[in-house]
Amino acid sequence: MRTAHAVLLGAGLLAGVNVVRLAVDHRDRQRQLVLDAEDMHQQLMRDGESRPDRYADHPMLGRLSETERWDALHTNRVLALLCAKYQSAVMGDDELFNNLESMVHEPAARAFWARSGSHWLGETAVSAPRVKKFGEHVARTFERADVKPAA
Repeated sequence: MRTAHAVLLGAGLLAGVNVVRLAVDHRDRQRQLVLDAEDMHQQLMRDGESRPDRYADHPMLGRLSETERWDALHTNRVLALLCAKYQSAVMGDDELFNNLESMVHEPAARAFWARSGSHWLGETAVSAPRVKKFGEHVARTFERADVKPAA
């Protein structure tokens, strides 16, 4: 009887360890997927900066001067990178707030948020919970700096 109990206990412990390992592997895989997707987004934005004609028909970017378009793309890249790092838990709340506080003082970021913040918030509102939280942090930071997105 004691042997059977020991075998069952050992099997249960082994199963528990494997479940934890699977959960950690899944979390790490999800984190890597988010970072890989952000890498692709960054490459797409770099391509957009090098080929401004690509955005000539874009509803928002097509109306901007080349400098304003570059600033908007750059700000979008920075926000997307911060979002990916925050979503994958590579960056915590304190580091996010520090980055957003420095960003809110940049005229290009303020112009971007005033022009397309509501669109950006609309996209984060239908995303994963941590992305929604990120959007709320960004909105609150720009709101404190008295920059309101256009409706």
